[in-house]
Amino acid sequence: MLPRGIPLGGSVGVRLGVTNSYSHKVRVGNWSEEQEMQEARMKDFIHRKEKGMLMVHKIQKNMQQALKEVPLSSSRDGLVRLGDSIMLWSSDSEGVLSCDPSDRAAVGGVESAVGVQRPFVVTTSTLVKAHVARNTFIIEPYGGDQGLTSDGEARIGSVLRLGQPFRLRAHPALLDASSPPFYLASQPLSAQAASKVSRKQIVYMSSTKGFDTVWKAAWKDIGRRFEMDGQPLPAHAEIVLLHVATNTALSSSAAHIQHTDFGQEFEVAAHTYLDVGKRQGLYAEMLGKQTTDIPYRREMKCNHFAMLMAPYTEEGEQKQEEELARTQVRGASGASSQEVSATAIQLVKQVRETLLSRGPDQLFAFYRAALQYSRNGSFGSSSGSQGGGIMVGYPDFLKLLLSHGCKVSTEEFEMLVHALDRDLNQGIDVTRFVQEMRGPLANARSNAIASAWLLLDPFGSGSVSVSQALQQYVASHDPEVRTGRVTASQALESMRTKLTQLSYQDAATNTTRVTRREFEALYAMLSAFVANEEYFVQLVKGLWRQKTKQ
Repeated sequence: MLPRGIPLGGSVGVRLGVTNSYSHKVRVGNWSEEQEMQEARMKDFIHRKEKGMLMVHKIQKNMQQALKEVPLSSSRDGLVRLGDSIMLWSSDSEGVLSCDPSDRAAVGGVESAVGVQRPFVVTTSTLVKAHVARNTFIIEPYGGDQGLTSDGEARIGSVLRLGQPFRLRAHPALLDASSPPFYLASQPLSAQAASKVSRKQIVYMSSTKGFDTVWKAAWKDIGRRFEMDGQPLPAHAEIVLLHVATNTALSSSAAHIQHTDFGQEFEVAAHTYLDVGKRQGLYAEMLGKQTTDIPYRREMKCNHFAMLMAPYTEEGEQKQEEELARTQVRGASGASSQEVSATAIQLVKQVRETLLSRGPDQLFAFYRAALQYSRNGSFGSSSGSQGGGIMVGYPDFLKLLLSHGCKVSTEEFEMLVHALDRDLNQGIDVTRFVQEMRGPLANARSNAIASAWLLLDPFGSGSVSVSQALQQYVASHDPEVRTGRVTASQALESMRTKLTQLSYQDAATNTTRVTRREFEALYAMLSAFVANEEYFVQLVKGLWRQKTKQ
């Protein structure tokens, strides 16, 4: 029997195995400790909510990235090519092959390897009909470092043939920029590696580019498979995908349901489901109609897939050729084109963030310094002008980055310049690089800048003197003047300084002149700091307008 006056809550109640049914609001037991614990939990919850670390935030971010729409490749002749972006449709589940980076796959030996990112699950899904990041795959050639097979024919852009080995890579939009490429892979069935539902040979997305990521396509009809081997693979035709290392067919059955964050989907495994109907194989071999290397039992419907592509259009083909040209760029460090592209995009973002953190005028200062290098240097050995753009050589471009606080390693710099130097002329177009940093200029903003220049140069001479341009500049409309930070005369001098730094000295007229290219580049860079498009248009129109005579 308990002594009188001792409550059942708190530490005594815990020691006696009695649970306190009161909250900390009731002053019973260890109510002070429970109140502090509740406050600590609330603070932790608010912190995780503000930082976006809650589970619901992670799921939302994963879905937004996975369901982002990406383009599909198209083909004029209806044939599948290496480098195409395709969807893989299952005949049995009537869904498309889909992957989920947040759902990790348990693959023995792979997930515990040092320096290897953990593989993730593959399913077929009927939930999304559009071509999005999680259900779009890129066909890559299997071969050496240059993307070639031993016979040198498996190039990016060449026709994919039946029986030809290849890889299926997850779309880059599905993964972070720092993430390595992931490929469709499979391992032999074992106690440590098996599919989740049917316990067949596991199929997953792997970051290791080994032989277990190599596949080949076989014709669906086994009666014509032998003579169809080596023929071009048509899009939308039903085929059998064979894992080269294990000679097992890719499969997806509507009977094997697998639940993911996206809903009810269907399991993908590697297992050859053969027709139960037996045929007279030995008798056919005796007659010489078929040999032992020719299958005489057909695969079932769950082994049938088709590669889906977008309808052909002239515009789509042009975009596809531009994308193909970008993916063929390779760095001097020997990295793959995908690694070069991802690293270059990440470096451009880092340069932009560094410049913005150093002040709103740093993007303009970067462009001004590049213009100075271009005018003082001689392109080919250092810098110069070519094709209307501001061209600088590799050494001057490195000086530009370092002088503006952008620290890059030697390997990163090599990958960046090889991605930017698309014409392979040993020079960087800084105008294009600045455009990459600030993003594409909207039509409304571009038209406003062009209208402002037309006011300065109505006869289309291509350049105006700085003094002539400033006559049309309304300094009182400057945002800094309106907020009272500077006076109108100070704003006018600031604009005079910017135009002068971008100008050149005309020896014939002995005037300091600015060209249309520099004027448009100045406001194109300022556009990166103004998020509201309508406000930017009204700002440019207000700063540059015809002054009325008093």
